[in-house]
Amino acid sequence: MEGSGVSFFKEYDIRGLIDEELNDETAGRVGRALGTFLKGKPVLVGRDIRHSSAKIQPAFVQGLLSTGSDVTFVGEYGSPVLFFNCWQQKKEGAMITASHNPAVYTGFKFVEANGCSFVAQYAELRSIYEAGEFTEGKGKYDEIDGYKPYRDFLKAHLRIKPGIKVAAECLFASAATVIPHLYEELGIEAIPSHCEAKPDFNNERPEPKGENLREMADKVVQDRAAFGVGFDGDCDRSVFIDDKGREVNGSVAAAIFIRHILSKKGGKPHKVVMTVDCNSELQTLAASYGSELIWSEVGHGFIGKNVHQHKAVFGGEMSSHFWFEHFPFSDGFLAGLKMAELLCETPKRLSQLVDEVRFAPMLKEYIDCGTHEKKEKVREELTKKYRQQYPDATLTRDGIKFFLNELEWVLLRKSNNLPEFCLVIEARNEKRLKELREEYRKVVLDAIAASS
Repeated sequence: MEGSGVSFFKEYDIRGLIDEELNDETAGRVGRALGTFLKGKPVLVGRDIRHSSAKIQPAFVQGLLSTGSDVTFVGEYGSPVLFFNCWQQKKEGAMITASHNPAVYTGFKFVEANGCSFVAQYAELRSIYEAGEFTEGKGKYDEIDGYKPYRDFLKAHLRIKPGIKVAAECLFASAATVIPHLYEELGIEAIPSHCEAKPDFNNERPEPKGENLREMADKVVQDRAAFGVGFDGDCDRSVFIDDKGREVNGSVAAAIFIRHILSKKGGKPHKVVMTVDCNSELQTLAASYGSELIWSEVGHGFIGKNVHQHKAVFGGEMSSHFWFEHFPFSDGFLAGLKMAELLCETPKRLSQLVDEVRFAPMLKEYIDCGTHEKKEKVREELTKKYRQQYPDATLTRDGIKFFLNELEWVLLRKSNNLPEFCLVIEARNEKRLKELREEYRKVVLDAIAASS
């Protein structure tokens, strides 16, 4: 076993195919590695609703128990509930999930006792996993309902006027275990879309974007909802649809939140964290309120660390992870509720707020590389090429970002979870965006072909 089977260790989580990569043997070994790393500390465990997560849970838990770690299962609710309980109880945690990946994948997200995601720790965990030298002990197992304290916290900290109408797209995933009763308990009139939990996600991918949101968008318009919100597989992301049925990208949604939050802070300087794949005008927006924007690496683990370290009042990512000063972790449920709260405090509709954000157009596109090996070769080649061409370029862990002029820029980066390459562009107008997309898409495709 030594040195093998570790393809599922990623930059800021663990993800792999059920049976082929993650099975009873490897999941149990991951549990022993985590328990050894934590030196027998107690661990809270949650899982998403996918069949593959339920399948490996017993072996993973047994691995933890065998190192002396006590394990408490908090339920099948989605990542925010597990992260919240870790933060409140000051205990480490493990979420069994593969986020927005198809149901044939499973994996783990590990949580520090302060509510932040593991990031650098995965390298040490992998070393422990490979070495196979695990501590021995006999932990105890318990179960609690982690939803109740989470719900009570939200009810105590949010001010939402009863009756606001919100459409919710659950994509047959973990949001379906929370949204119907959470919205009812908070006085929100829910318009559900695919809010039945199915362990196979109805053979679809729980990714809230594009066509996956079209049905909900139609409901928003037809039922005259204030807005719609779509959740990914483990509910730590939330993509918004405005009252005109338009999908709101992560930068625009962040701008709406930033304006609202900073305008209520009385002009005092605060910090906001955004990832490098977001609109550059966000920096000007934060500065207009006397606040500072800090650019972060892409990835929920990296931005969460920055939000926590800088005590930021808000954090955001183009993929629609959002952080609020309530929590040091991204929470799709909270983001949807904060949007409802925001709209209860303004006479404007969400579509009006969206139209007030006059950012330059952007696109974010993933291109299939076929394999992780090709993806890595493409990253190496393109990073080397454009570092030479643009000496002032920003190097990231997973790629490179370079400005073509004062406004326009290109970000070329690998996906940290799938064998895909990501192209992000900001341009001065739609025509220019189309031209740059054709140019750099060809660059990526040529690099993929050359890596074969």
